[in-house]
Amino acid sequence: MVELTKGIPVNLAKEAPELTTAHMGLEWNVNSTPGNDFDLDFFMIACGENGKAANDSNLVFYGNKKDPSGSVYVLDDNLTGEDTDDGYDEEGFIKLTEVPANIVKVVCAVSIYEFKSREQNFGQVDGAFVEVLNGDTGEKIAKYDLTEDMSNGTGVIVGEFARVSGGWKFTAKGEEVNGGMPEILSKYGIPAEGGL
Repeated sequence: MVELTKGIPVNLAKEAPELTTAHMGLEWNVNSTPGNDFDLDFFMIACGENGKAANDSNLVFYGNKKDPSGSVYVLDDNLTGEDTDDGYDEEGFIKLTEVPANIVKVVCAVSIYEFKSREQNFGQVDGAFVEVLNGDTGEKIAKYDLTEDMSNGTGVIVGEFARVSGGWKFTAKGEEVNGGMPEILSKYGIPAEGGL
């Protein structure tokens, strides 16, 4: 496992030169108390040289499951945290060798759907965590316990994959936000409205 420190990039071209696919897994447990289910969403933003998404199609989430190139994509949207066969409730992938040259970084994030109307935060969600893995070997690169580490948050920027000479680097962010998905999207030039 690559040693990670928040904010310090790890050169994957050097530390994991065989890495061709990044795999992210989000897991949480079904709500055991009366009230609304918790609906956590994993999403990614493919950004250009200005650090912003070129357009809405570069937001990869439950409403747009892959970017135009097909190299950044998510799997099915789990609405409750009910167990799935593969162990993760939601998953995202980046085929690093296929990402178009105009995309210089891919931001990985998690948010709570309709957090405002449901009055929810990560601290109320049982067993919530997200892992970043080497998609080729299954080796864990990073893990965040959302219930403990981000207890007051409604969204978190997990980290970002960015191009370096000869490959990619991964920087663990662990940046908690209180405005859910809309707040994160606004950081990367995507306006958002509604219950995201």
